Amino acid sequence: MKLERPNYSVVLGRRGTAWGRSRWGGLLLSGTAPSFDQFDAKFRVGALSFEAMHAFLEYEELGTEVDMGEADNVFLAAHRLVVRGGWGSVGVGEAVVYNSAHPEPVYVNPLMLYYLSQHNERENDNVLWLLDGVFNVRPGLTAYAEFLIDDLQYERSTVSPDKYGATVGGAWYGAVRGLDAELTAEYTNVRNWTYTHI
Repeated sequence: MKLERPNYSVVLGRRGTAWGRSRWGGLLLSGTAPSFDQFDAKFRVGALSFEAMHAFLEYEELGTEVDMGEADNVFLAAHRLVVRGGWGSVGVGEAVVYNSAHPEPVYVNPLMLYYLSQHNERENDNVLWLLDGVFNVRPGLTAYAEFLIDDLQYERSTVSPDKYGATVGGAWYGAVRGLDAELTAEYTNVRNWTYTHI
């Protein structure tokens, strides 16, 4: 089910989601994963756009994970703010994967900073941050980048390292012998243990 107007849209149902700038799969929500059941709302005001989603994930036990119990489900909550201009756009996003019997009110609230909620109330939720941007270098040439932090350790004495990933890329659009042409190059590096979650 989808309701769409010029300044907002609301979606309830199963679909895939992609956030980020990469041409082949964003670092936060790549768009390559199977679709999942979700509620998604997006609002646009001038140069600003804000999107929030809450989704139910299917959990498959592979024999190596901690048993979460029959009463727990796995959820994904995420929100993202994007600022656009003639120079390009910059976005910042935050997502959390958590297990609970029911959706947690603090994560259903699209304006709540998930990292602060985890720090104050919960311990084992996996919070991810994304900073991304696309920049118009000159007509026909754009550059883009994404930087992801997975579960930033606020206790600096912990033996667990910070986990991160980064993508940089560029695209050229032009004509070759009268035919439209595009040349894109991209590099991604993801640190060991990024995206791991129990």
